[in-house]
Amino acid sequence: MKRWIVFKTESASSKGWKERKLQPAAHLTRMLAEYLDCSDKMLPEPGDRPREFARFEESVDPNFPDASTHVRWSDWEVSRVERFKSVDSAEYDEIVVCYCRYSPIEPEWKELPKIGVLQEGKL
Repeated sequence: MKRWIVFKTESASSKGWKERKLQPAAHLTRMLAEYLDCSDKMLPEPGDRPREFARFEESVDPNFPDASTHVRWSDWEVSRVERFKSVDSAEYDEIVVCYCRYSPIEPEWKELPKIGVLQEGKL
């Protein structure tokens, strides 16, 4: 199953509108995050939070200078979820819209694992 999961604010004027930024470009928008999911994992539900990614200079890998280095849970909390089944010719089997409300938490940034590089001819 190929699902497009979108996290967005409940309304354009929702509390916390100044903190509303689409990652990784950080543009102001109602859309908070989006994920392509091809797994059988459970869908987000009320109380869940999308993840936020950041790049901290002191942790940058020179082989991947633009990659995110840290992750944390977002200040946005899912308040309701809507699911839409697609037609046969659509790109996705299902579109999931997670409406979120601003509910800030203490940021707890965790370092992401280093990206592995496959050496040519070695597995």
